[in-house]
Amino acid sequence: MSSLSAASSFDDVLDSYLENASYEEDASTSKAAAFITACRMLLLMPKRAGTGARATIEMDIEQISLQLEAARDYVAGSPATSGDSLSRGGSRSFSFSDFYG
Repeated sequence: MSSLSAASSFDDVLDSYLENASYEEDASTSKAAAFITACRMLLLMPKRAGTGARATIEMDIEQISLQLEAARDYVAGSPATSGDSLSRGGSRSFSFSDFYG
């Protein structure tokens, strides 16, 4: 479950976005999922938002959308979520039809 919710502040969402941006380097699908959540929440927020330090930050919606798609592609291509049954511990089929002994 994500640590972000409807009650999360802009700073909370931004912190999660920055904290989980290293999902590829860390090879972490859970960080990628948290990054996706943060991206989605950033896209729902106003394009220009204030931070706790009374500064105003303007978000690049197109860039966030591209990063969201990249994270979704990463999760979709990871062994834990792909359709490869062997990567999920599925069974293998063996045959002795060509065994000479």
